[in-house]
Amino acid sequence: KKFDINVKYTALINQLQNKNEKEILSNYRYVRRYEIKNFKENDSKIYLSNEVSVDELISMYFKTITEKHSKEYEQSLVEKLIFFHNMCEKKFGKIFTYREKESKKLVCLIMVLIDNSSAHLILNLSTKEWKNENIMSWAIHNLILYIKSIRIDVLDFNGANSPKLGDDKQSYGCIAKPYFNFNF
Repeated sequence: KKFDINVKYTALINQLQNKNEKEILSNYRYVRRYEIKNFKENDSKIYLSNEVSVDELISMYFKTITEKHSKEYEQSLVEKLIFFHNMCEKKFGKIFTYREKESKKLVCLIMVLIDNSSAHLILNLSTKEWKNENIMSWAIHNLILYIKSIRIDVLDFNGANSPKLGDDKQSYGCIAKPYFNFNF
C-alpha cells in the first residue's frame, strides 16, 4: 500500500472581532477597495433577498460555471448543492442572494456554513454582467461584515490551492494556512 501526504492550503481572515470596518478594509488590496467603492453606485439597483430555491441555485451554478464535466460528476455536484442548501435551510449556514430590483433576477449568491467559532465560504456566484460591475467584491465585503456582526472571529474561504483562486482570496486580507491530506 502506498502512503502519501499532500499539502493543501486554505485562506482565512481571523480576529474579526478585534477589527473595525476601516481596519478590515485597510487589509484589502487597493483593487478590492476600489471595486467596493465603485460598486456602491450600483447597489441601489439590487436588493438582498436571501431566498433561493434548490432549482434556482442549481441553474445559476451551471450557468455561471462553464467547465464541462461528465454526467456522473455533474450529478455529484447537484447532490452537493442540494446538501449545502439543506444545511442552510436547517440554520447551519446562510445563503445571501442579491437580485435586480426591477426584474427580480438572481444576480449574485453567496453560501456560507457557520459553526460556533467560524464561518466557511462554500460557494459564491454572480452573473457575468454583474461580475463585471464588481458585485462579488462588494458582496464578499458584506459577508465579512455580517460574519463580524454575529460575533464570529474566523472566515475560512476554503481552498487557496490554485494561484488564481489563492490570490483572489488573499486580496481580502486572508492569510494562507496549510492543511494536510493523508492517503494510505
